[in-house]
Amino acid sequence: MKQAFKEKTGIMRLLEIAGEKKGLLICSGILSMLSAVFMLVPYVSVYYILAELLRHAADLSSVDGPAMIRWGWIALWGLVAGLITMYLGGMASHIAAFRILYGLRVQLTEHIGRLPLGYLTRTSIGAVKKTLEQNVEKIEQFVAHQIPDMCNALATVVVMFAALIYLNFWMALVCLTAIALGFGIQASMWVGEDAKKWVKLYYDALEEINASAVQYVRGMPAVKVFGQTVHSFRRFYDDMVRYRDFCVRFSDSFQNGFAFFKTILASLLSFILPVGVLLLSRDPAGMAFALVLLFFVILGPGTAAPLYKFLYLSS
Repeated sequence: MKQAFKEKTGIMRLLEIAGEKKGLLICSGILSMLSAVFMLVPYVSVYYILAELLRHAADLSSVDGPAMIRWGWIALWGLVAGLITMYLGGMASHIAAFRILYGLRVQLTEHIGRLPLGYLTRTSIGAVKKTLEQNVEKIEQFVAHQIPDMCNALATVVVMFAALIYLNFWMALVCLTAIALGFGIQASMWVGEDAKKWVKLYYDALEEINASAVQYVRGMPAVKVFGQTVHSFRRFYDDMVRYRDFCVRFSDSFQNGFAFFKTILASLLSFILPVGVLLLSRDPAGMAFALVLLFFVILGPGTAAPLYKFLYLSS
């Protein structure tokens, strides 16, 4: 008995579309991950410089100046290496994206040429144009920009939390708990049948207004000759009003969860400091933990930036 064919979706479908350009996408992802690691080197350098100053706070003349200069150079070369690998990763993803788009548009054009005339008379020119141009263009945005960003953000989060857990498990757990709480509230609004229905309605409304806009532009000579306004094009006007009303309702349904998510990620330091001070109070003279707390204060709030990228990419 033959197994039912299951259509690929998401990243797997994208790799299937990429075809022989898959290698460029993988190369772009690896380079973006390396860029993330190199970009964290300046944070580590700042930590070691501040640690050296903290250890000799009572007598700054005993500070190891050459070591601090060395860490400064390490920070600079880490930044340069991060920018170079980011550029190379972006170049690889853009080359792959434009080659994929060219191949897709050729295939779509050939497919449209083979369609029966009845389909073309039943379908608006705007809908066909949107598929051929805007829908395909969305793949370029994802391949050329969002895949490198996603790999970069993933590597940044993994490396940062690995370092935080290695230094102090309990303080890292506090950060993870706060972030998980924010993401949990945000994610709960994107799962389930209701969320799928909202997203489908949004893209249906977007396609309708695109199709109506093309028809409106094609009728512009009549608008000019007879002195009409957009209100005379009843379908276009109704689609605009419907799209506006839907977007307002769609945005309002997410505002509370998004505000809570942003507040938590922007306030990670308020979760770190109380736990850090509590642990430090058990051993006020413990220089080792003071350095660990310093590292958390420097690096902890920095986890918010890659997590914001994940939120943007999830759409």
